[in-house]
Amino acid sequence: MIVINKWKEITKAGNKAFEEGRDNTAKQLYLVACHRAVKLYPHWLDGDSATAVLVISYQNLGDLYLRQSNHNGMLMVYRDLLNMLHNFDHNHRFNTDSTCQRIGTELIAKFKDVNYKSIETVKLFNEILDKYFNPTNHLIKDHN
Repeated sequence: MIVINKWKEITKAGNKAFEEGRDNTAKQLYLVACHRAVKLYPHWLDGDSATAVLVISYQNLGDLYLRQSNHNGMLMVYRDLLNMLHNFDHNHRFNTDSTCQRIGTELIAKFKDVNYKSIETVKLFNEILDKYFNPTNHLIKDHN
């Protein structure tokens, strides 16, 4: 319980820094929250709570990068999150398929709102879609 409380404190402090426009502080706190979430994820008994902590941590960091117009950074955060969820789904007792689908929907919506997309950013976005959301991909294929 102490561990989750510390994660909550870090996340709240990061959110406060984000709201106040202190991006460097928010980034550092979000990175710490991500690190804690990853380290603890496989040890949690409650898969839904563990997944929520991991997703919140990474989405906060992704949202910060989006606000900074660091689109590659945002996409790399989401790619890393999806990769972790995929690996945990197969190596542990957590079912993360619906979470991955929700993240994909959110990522597509966020990416649509990006005005300027470099060739590198579009390529990275398409790689994420192809790897995690292509109908021939096992995340979807196993459930058809």
